[in-house]
Amino acid sequence: MAPWVFDDLFEYHLGLFAACLLAGFVVLRDNQSHKRWKWIRAVMLLLAIAGGLAGDIHLKQNKAFASSRSFFGITHILHNPPALRVVQHGRMIHGAQSPRVNGRKIPTSYYERNSGLGIVLAEYRRLQNDQPINKPLRIGVVGLGVGTIAALAQSGDSLRFYEIDSDVERIAREYFSFIDDSAASIDVVLGDARIMLDHEAQKGVFQNFYILIIDAFNSDAVPMHLLTREPMRLYDAHLNPHGLLAFQVSNIHLNLGAVVQGLAADAGQQAIRLSTLGSDPIALSSDWVFATRNSQLLESEAR
Repeated sequence: MAPWVFDDLFEYHLGLFAACLLAGFVVLRDNQSHKRWKWIRAVMLLLAIAGGLAGDIHLKQNKAFASSRSFFGITHILHNPPALRVVQHGRMIHGAQSPRVNGRKIPTSYYERNSGLGIVLAEYRRLQNDQPINKPLRIGVVGLGVGTIAALAQSGDSLRFYEIDSDVERIAREYFSFIDDSAASIDVVLGDARIMLDHEAQKGVFQNFYILIIDAFNSDAVPMHLLTREPMRLYDAHLNPHGLLAFQVSNIHLNLGAVVQGLAADAGQQAIRLSTLGSDPIALSSDWVFATRNSQLLESEAR
């Protein structure tokens, strides 16, 4: 019920406030002074906690010009810094865009042109003349964010996003323009990516992606069902023989890069890890692992 009423965790603070009131009521009815002081200290502690949490939400609400809450959590759309519009989910940034006309098509955050993805994608395009593949790229992406990856696509490319949270798609289209501004053809499939890809495979529909980007791991809760042998086989089934798997493994808590490299080796793929440091407000530090059987591409990147 709370998500229908509140767009933030206000029920938690209301619960603490109610606990303070209840404790205060007990103190007033307690005639034993030594117990009363214990209750007073407890009430003061609860009030301090509630005040601190309320202040945190008040600060976040003041910075956010829009908020949204779904089963998957709370999302704030912020102006931070003023030159960027940012989506924050929990404590993590999930995308950013310049609202200025001359900057809105520039890829940002983990996907800027000097990130691991930007570098490898540019190299993939450079090498494609030597590979028996068509010039336009068919790209799959697990995790929509604000659609920033669409800014890396070119005319003739096709992008197919898999996104579990319909609220994310609404925010990406309502507050950001990467999808609308992209020169590529774009589809968004709503649902759990592993289930959707499996349903497609069972129907005999294999996407033949030249690049399949798995971008779902930089939050506080990591969907580990996307990081096991079974989905790796599924990703491989939807990949072009010369294709590339790209895993965005930036995470402040876990070293997921080692997990992906192990899965790639288990699947008979070669892997390379590229980490870059954010150099300006639009570029965040990012960590990417790329897995492929296209040895020419990895040899080129290794140089």
